[in-house]
Amino acid sequence: MGLVRDSNLQRLFSFQLFMSCFLRESMDFMGFFWVASLLSSYASTTPQWEQLEETVSTAIHEDAIADFSDRSDRPESGVDRLSPLIASLSKTFSPSFDWDMWEAIPEVAVVSITDSSTAYQPPSSCFPTPQLAEQPRYQVWLHDRLIGETTEPEAAQQVVQGLRRLLTTEPFDPQAVQPLITDSYAAVGLDKNIVFVIDDGFGVEANQHKLAAVYWTNNLRQAFDLPPVDLAIAQMATLGITATDQQFSGTASWYGPYFHGRITATGETFNQYHLTAAHPSLPFGTYLKVRNQLNDKTVVVRVNDRGPYIGDRSLDLSYAAAQCLGSEVVGVIPYEATILKAGTAQQWVAKSP
Repeated sequence: MGLVRDSNLQRLFSFQLFMSCFLRESMDFMGFFWVASLLSSYASTTPQWEQLEETVSTAIHEDAIADFSDRSDRPESGVDRLSPLIASLSKTFSPSFDWDMWEAIPEVAVVSITDSSTAYQPPSSCFPTPQLAEQPRYQVWLHDRLIGETTEPEAAQQVVQGLRRLLTTEPFDPQAVQPLITDSYAAVGLDKNIVFVIDDGFGVEANQHKLAAVYWTNNLRQAFDLPPVDLAIAQMATLGITATDQQFSGTASWYGPYFHGRITATGETFNQYHLTAAHPSLPFGTYLKVRNQLNDKTVVVRVNDRGPYIGDRSLDLSYAAAQCLGSEVVGVIPYEATILKAGTAQQWVAKSP
């Protein structure tokens, strides 16, 4: 596990580490070499940092020649010459550095997963796509909680930077964490302020960005021991659909792997990770708000197939929909469904529970 660090914070870490060792006058040759490598990796384009890197390299070379433990015969070692430069850099940092952000660094981390055979285990049970299991990915952690994964390092960096800003907001109310969804973007927000925006780097299809925003929001809220936002309410608002007074109930099952990639009755390809359902007779494209009567979990699905054809079952959910309802293990559940109708899409702003 390693932190994805802001470049200035990286440089400050190296600088502070160097100063600590220097002031103790206990740095050996290998210590010098390590600090120099850090400074080289995080070198700034500013003249002060270039000068410090050059001076450290020179100091290593000169002090490696002689016995580092015996300085009596040398009036000034390579290390001694760094003192004025260190003082100068301290002044450079002091007026503008955000110490609150520095304190937040250990709380946010990214882990690179390069083994594509490692099964993807999302922290929540309702996730829009399995693409992350097919390629290298980047896990974003907050403390010991997995918040989510991306397929691009830039997306992970965006999340980390957003979370750092979030954690240093004064005052910070985690209950204000919510999805911000409009026609032009889907994001995780604090009140109405964007924390980070969902894009293709998250490994999510464009038509799933809104659902992904709810997913990331809920994982973040749960990291603060808060209840998730209601997925169905978010879906209805962003899709521009509202409830009718038409309801029905029955028994629902789910279908997935065997049919994944096959053609549905509508002619579209079945994707078990999309929120869809099969119904014997409802018009294709009908949206349903389905409630699991065993646990009251709800999800909105779109009818795009016919079925089921077993016993008295009247609704066949996609695997993803079953996950959202918590029925993927039990398999068959009693449900209640509300038929939805077209409305006006709007930005969805959650209310605190």
